[in-house]
Formats: sequence, C-alpha cells, structure tokens
Amino acid sequence: MSRCRVWYHPDQKISVSYPDLRPEKKPEGLTADEWIDRQLNLVPIKAPQFAELDFEDIDSSTLPQDRKDRDRWRGNKTTGIKIDNTVVLRKDLLKQLDGELAKSSPNVVKTMRLQRKIDNKEHD
Repeated sequence: MSRCRVWYHPDQKISVSYPDLRPEKKPEGLTADEWIDRQLNLVPIKAPQFAELDFEDIDSSTLPQDRKDRDRWRGNKTTGIKIDNTVVLRKDLLKQLDGELAKSSPNVVKTMRLQRKIDNKEHD
C-alpha cells in the first residue's frame, strides 16, 4: 500500500501529497508508517494554505489512474474523488480561441467572448 494525503479545498478542488518513500531518507528508529505520518504532517507547515483544509489519508491506488484529467478531479470527504467533465479549464478555452482565430474569417464577437472568459478564468 502506498499512502497519500488528499486535501479538500472549499471549491471542491483537491490536492494530493505523496510521502518520500526512499529508504535512505527514513531516520533510524521510525517505522515506515511513522515516517510517512511525519512527512505528511509537515505539509501544512511548509504550505500554510493547507492548514485549514479537510484531508484524509488514502491508498494512492484508489485515486483515478489517468492523470490526463487531473485538473478536473473534484471531491470532498463525503463523496470521495470524481472526475468532473463539466469543469471548463483555461486550456480548453485557449484551444477554442486558437481554433476560432485559425479560421479565414473569425467571428469577432465569439473571439472577444472567449478572450473575456480566459481573462476571468483563474489559473487551473
């Protein structure tokens, strides 16, 4: 079993922390579980934005195996992690804009609307 910690953000986005399992990094006297716990408990100290988030430790094999849709992973402690295909990502909007601009006669209104959506979209 390879354990990881899943952090649940208020907007349903998730973050995943993986411990460093290299044997040479583990201090003598600690069990593997104690070493993993110590590493995962340091995350909110190194990254304070995680300090107030709900989290759970899970077997990493229960995560979606295809990372292609990683930006669409959503969830909470109650529902677990799912891939939300309704999420519109900035890269999708950029692809639509590129497609419109590649036309011999792009629709100016559509182009401006896409650009506005991109400008209003925070980084995914």
